[in-house]
Formats: sequence, C-alpha cells, structure tokens
Amino acid sequence: MFEFISAGGLGEAALDIGSDPERESLLAQGRRMRDALVGELLALPGMEVVVADGGLVALPHAPPGPAQGAAQDFAPSRPRVLATPATGDLVDWLRVAAADVDLVWAIAPETDDTLLRLCEAVPPARWIGCSAAAIRITSSKTRTREHLAEYGLPVPPAWSPGQSRPCSSANSAERARETQRWVLKPDDGAGSQHTRVFADFDAARAALVSECTHAGVGDMLGAPSSDAGAQARWTLEAWVEGEALSLSLLCAAGHAEVLSVNRQRLTVAGDGQLAYAGVDTGVEPPSPALQQLAERIVATVPGLAGFVGIDLVRQPDGRLIIIEINPRLTCAYAGLVGATLEPTNERSRAASSPSPRSPTGRTQTSRLHNLAAAIIAAHDAALATHAIDTADATAEHS
Repeated sequence: MFEFISAGGLGEAALDIGSDPERESLLAQGRRMRDALVGELLALPGMEVVVADGGLVALPHAPPGPAQGAAQDFAPSRPRVLATPATGDLVDWLRVAAADVDLVWAIAPETDDTLLRLCEAVPPARWIGCSAAAIRITSSKTRTREHLAEYGLPVPPAWSPGQSRPCSSANSAERARETQRWVLKPDDGAGSQHTRVFADFDAARAALVSECTHAGVGDMLGAPSSDAGAQARWTLEAWVEGEALSLSLLCAAGHAEVLSVNRQRLTVAGDGQLAYAGVDTGVEPPSPALQQLAERIVATVPGLAGFVGIDLVRQPDGRLIIIEINPRLTCAYAGLVGATLEPTNERSRAASSPSPRSPTGRTQTSRLHNLAAAIIAAHDAALATHAIDTADATAEHS
C-alpha cells in the first residue's frame, strides 16, 4: 500500500511541512485515506499488508477481530513497514518493491503525472485501480474536459490562448458568460491547490497572462505561444454555479456503481482562493440520473477501474456539469469506511455471487461492508476474464 505524501513524496519539503498549510493539508488528506485503506485491508483474512512509510505520521492498528475461534483466519494487527528513502525517486523505489508483493495499491496526486508514473512502474496484473490510459486522460483537466465533450457529456465552457472571447457569440447564453465568474486552476492540480475564482473572464485571463509571463511564456493575449507545455500547466474555465457534489464509484468491466453521493465543502476567500474544507458522504441516495451519468462517463473513458471519484456541480435548474474525474481513492473513501470494520470474506463472496442489480457484479447486501475487498474482487475478476479471453483468442488461431 503506497500513499505518496506519507511515503515521502514531498521530498525535503516534508521536513518543514508544518510551516506550509497546503502541504500540511495534503499530508492530512493522504493519511486519512491511507489509514482507512490499511484498516480495511488488515480486516481481510489471509492478507498481509505492507505499507510504504516515510516516517512522517504513525501507522494505524487494525480494528479488533472476533473474541475467539478464528484468530488464525485474520491478518496481523499491524502492517509490515517498508521504509522509503529520504532522497531519490519514489517511482524507481516502487518499481523495485512491487516485485516482492502480489498487489500494489497506490494513492497519489495526478500532479506532474505522479500517479501515471507510479502506474507505469508496476505490472498491470499487480496494479489495483485505473489503467495507465485512463489515468493519462484524467490527469489533465483539459484532456478530461475535451474528451468528455467529444462524447456529448456536460462540461464547463473553457478558454485557451488563441481562442476568441467566450462572449463573442451571438447566442444569448454565450453573452451571459461575460459577467459570469471564471476559475483558473493548475491543469493537473489536486485538492484545490493554487485554484482561484475571479469575478469575470477578463480578470481571470489577466491572471493567466501573469502566470505564464512569470513562467517565461511570453505574450498570451494573442496567438498561442510556442511554449505549449507552459500554457498547458493551467486551465481556465467558467465557474459553474450550483451545488458542489462528488460521486464515489466502484468501476469494473466497463460499468459503474454509484456507492455514494457526497457534498463537497468548498470556500472562496476574499482574494478568490478556492479552499477544500472536507466532504460529507452519503448526503442523498443515488438518483437514476446520477447513475446514468456515471455509466456514460465510464463508457467514455475505458480503463476506469476500482474506486473512482467524479466531481460535478448540480445547477439550480437540476442540470449536472462534470468538473473532473479522480482515477484513484479520494477523501470520500475515508468517510465511507465505517468506524468499526468487521473481518469478512467479501473478496471471495463478491467474485462468486454477482447480483443482477449491481452493474459491477457486487452483491448489494455487502454494500460498503468492506469496500477494499470489493475492489480487489473486481480486480481479480478482470484478470480472470482477460485470461479467459486470451486463451480463447489463442485457441481460435491455433
């Protein structure tokens, strides 16, 4: 189990993490997700849990098992620790460490392609989660937005250098955006870091120009600069007014099950800085519209697997606008994991007892009992299906 921040992913900056509120927040979020996942894994019989540890925060104990009778069926009460190096590339470290385990479950931000590079360092059969192709799309807010728009899914209006002003259209809805708020954010950002909301498009564009000028890109008001990489570090979108929600999905075999509808607590400071203040899970039952939207997203982005988070906004008129896709565990996962975890054989049960009501084949009676087990079961089932398909294809050509 590899959680990037607590494993030392911030490098030397982690030594003084308490002086930086943003880094401290990232570490706190990473720790919550790591501890929730480790707790679930330790509750599974026969599971030895190995955790990458940078020595920044203490590791959790497993919840208490049954009082008697089956102690041999349960994993140790603490994970085995693999210390990460104080310096060096954690991707290279994981590549070596992965050879000694059966499965690798990584939690990492998409920033600087961190999650993608970790995924590519691990053999696909051992990697729990989304494929490299899906992570490559969803690591970029621009690629995600353009990919979803290509398939007719609802996304925010956006602008990039070289395009006409968004209010230049004769359409009344386009003209209304002239006074609409806009948001500037890192294209591969996570956790609302360095994200600012502006009163109108002109203010947001001026901020983009300033950021790119500081990066040495040049004049951003006209045609696109030759330094496309520097421009691509930022995305400028219309701010969507409404209720900030997220969906927690269990994805498998090209289908999605909405595990939870969550409300995101976001605040906008006087200077426009957007801040993430937490998430409230299970705020309402999944509606047919939300389930259908989740299915369309997963059909559009092949390779989404395991736990996936969808950030979206429900507008006052009820329309749903997709903001981004998180191809990994999110903070909502920690909220979904119950305070008391009971040991379970769900890994085998989920694989052997599919329910027609669950698009991912997971039994509804086991809902959220041990989500990690359900995700691993879906991974095992996908591997088995791939092996069968490969064997059938080989037989046809022999």
